[in-house]
Amino acid sequence: MRATKPGNVLAVRLFILSLVMALTSAMDVPTVLAQQETLQVPLNTDNGDPLSEGAVLLQADSVTYDPNEDIVYASGNVEIAYDGRVVFADNLTYNQQTDEVFAAGNVSVLEPNGNVFFADSVKLRDKMREGVIESFSALLEQNARLAADRGLRRDGNVNELTRATYSACNVCDSEGNDKTPLWQIKAFRVIQNQETLTITYRDVYFEFLGVPVFYLPYFSHPDPSVKRKSGFLAPTMGDSDRLGFFAEVPYYFALSPSYDLTLSPMYTGEDGLLVKADWRQRIRQGAYDLSGSLIYADERDANNFIGAKELNGHVFGQGSFAINNVWLWGFQVEAATNDTYLRRYNISNEVDLESTLYALGIKGRNYLDARAYRFQGLRITDSQGETPLVLPLVRGHYVIENSQLGRFNLDVNALVIQRTDGVDSRRISFSGDWKRGFTTRNGQVITPFANVRMDVYSVNDMNPDGLPHLPDNSDVIYRALPTAGLEWRWPFVRTTKSVRFVIEPIVQVVVSSNGGNPEQLPNEDSQTFDFDTTNLFRPNKSPGLDLWENGQRLNVGVKLGAYWGGGKKAQFMFGRSFRTNDHSPFGPETSLNDETSDYVGSLTLAPSKHFTLTHRFRLDGETQTVRRNEVDAIVNYGPVSARARYIKSDRLSEITGIPAREELTLNGTIKLHKNWRVRAGTVRDLEINDTRQSSIGLIYEDECTIFTIALNRRFFNDRDIKPDDSIIFNLILKTLN
Repeated sequence: MRATKPGNVLAVRLFILSLVMALTSAMDVPTVLAQQETLQVPLNTDNGDPLSEGAVLLQADSVTYDPNEDIVYASGNVEIAYDGRVVFADNLTYNQQTDEVFAAGNVSVLEPNGNVFFADSVKLRDKMREGVIESFSALLEQNARLAADRGLRRDGNVNELTRATYSACNVCDSEGNDKTPLWQIKAFRVIQNQETLTITYRDVYFEFLGVPVFYLPYFSHPDPSVKRKSGFLAPTMGDSDRLGFFAEVPYYFALSPSYDLTLSPMYTGEDGLLVKADWRQRIRQGAYDLSGSLIYADERDANNFIGAKELNGHVFGQGSFAINNVWLWGFQVEAATNDTYLRRYNISNEVDLESTLYALGIKGRNYLDARAYRFQGLRITDSQGETPLVLPLVRGHYVIENSQLGRFNLDVNALVIQRTDGVDSRRISFSGDWKRGFTTRNGQVITPFANVRMDVYSVNDMNPDGLPHLPDNSDVIYRALPTAGLEWRWPFVRTTKSVRFVIEPIVQVVVSSNGGNPEQLPNEDSQTFDFDTTNLFRPNKSPGLDLWENGQRLNVGVKLGAYWGGGKKAQFMFGRSFRTNDHSPFGPETSLNDETSDYVGSLTLAPSKHFTLTHRFRLDGETQTVRRNEVDAIVNYGPVSARARYIKSDRLSEITGIPAREELTLNGTIKLHKNWRVRAGTVRDLEINDTRQSSIGLIYEDECTIFTIALNRRFFNDRDIKPDDSIIFNLILKTLN
């Protein structure tokens, strides 16, 4: 037989079909339209176009037409389609007068939304929108299954099912044998509404491993295809020394495609009802999120004394909104009614809250940033009267780059700080810096640089002992801070078949004016500072503008590296700083107040994708004893995922009073089985040889369920926050919450 294009074959068949149907109609005898080959037949169309709107397309191995009854009989790989809905079966009868379809044998129906249901037989009418389904079963999204003895089809989108079962669990094992699902829902009557995308049950039994565990007269949940739908979320419950028995049941309100609300009432045995809320919204210009909580409970003092009732709560929020292609504005809010509220109710462990309102314009590498800050300290030593209110902080940065002349940066910084109790200050700073890199023929990189900064301060209520101040208790202070320097690098590279080695010595000479840090100036932005490899080659190591690194200094160091395939690497950096005098503005805890500094170093090892080690350290310049040691190791290998972090440091700052510490943090997860894993963590204060907190949890997860049980111990003791033991349960039935 000569090959013919499929399109031509279909056209010829449709022409022959029309001719045969006309002849057989005149003769009034049943006719076999096709046998032993697949044929596509357009039915109930005005123009015979199988692609026209309203066409019913039939495809089968064999099709017979009875013109007396206007019935089409089809068998063998039958497929009938209308308006996005397709029925597959072994045998099918289609009555064009009554518009009824009866299909039997391995029946499956593909819905326009992608869901598929199966049956032993179906009888459909009204373009397959209504009918009766025997032995109904449906495969929904997210592995969900719905089955029933019998179903009625209404309006093309509602299935009324009798004696139905629903579950997202597998009903067969890996070898295809039947098994009892972990959980399932059984109901006498179920309505699956594909328009509202809900599944509603009447007289419901919840079964666990085939055993009924509780009954509800009514239950409803979204169709598994729904991404956002109002309803209850997974509950959390437990018991703790601090709160007693507690249970939290969130309810999600899908109010609009652009905004939603989650209410999370939590009952506590000790304090009663705590209500949490989270509002999220996207608008044309951006998005914002506001969350908070309220509770009316007994007042507690440092001795946990229960007094009168009081209203407590918190509010957190953030948002960002575009003004145009350059400018945006936003906010962040963090506030609590008292110092221990957030930790008492396990909302947050933060002890420094920050609220800000900002406007930011970015164009290329240039920007202008204006912000206002409000801080709230939650430590017992914090005083809100001494906490600064920043209104505003303005920073501007402008870059001029020329391939011949180098790069010029122009910066402006303006700051206003106010307090109800303490020093008020205003500052404006102008800075200009330049640098230009040169590379010699043998690979040396030489970079000269220069910087000039001008600061003007206005200070109130600051009067160091023995220093005069103006009659109105306000001082205006000016300073000019020039810096110049030269940095030299010479990287040596050697490449083998598999590894690239790099050795790079670095020397930096910096010259600045002496002085520049009068005692009349407040130190607001440079109170904490840690000398390490990240700022070893910074011309001014101060983290802010209030402290200025003055004098002449020499920074030296070396970088070593080995790099091989797959992102594997080993990096090491080591160096120190030298000064011509010991008149540094930094405190002795930094080691930069002497002519020679401590040694600083860092090591990064990533020999494989399964292991990463980062080590940062500082050694005493004279005794080589460890003054700061920080190790961070991450392991991901097979069933084990773990992280260990160790830190040991001397006292960080005389100003802030942050003490010396030695701490070990361990966190890890071990996969015990395909569905089981255990998670544990601890924080150990090695300075006082005591545990600060620890936890262990067991997690079960399969295709339909997530269950978590966790034990937590916290040893914090801060006013009404006492050491606490708690146990927490969380159950998620996938597709239900």
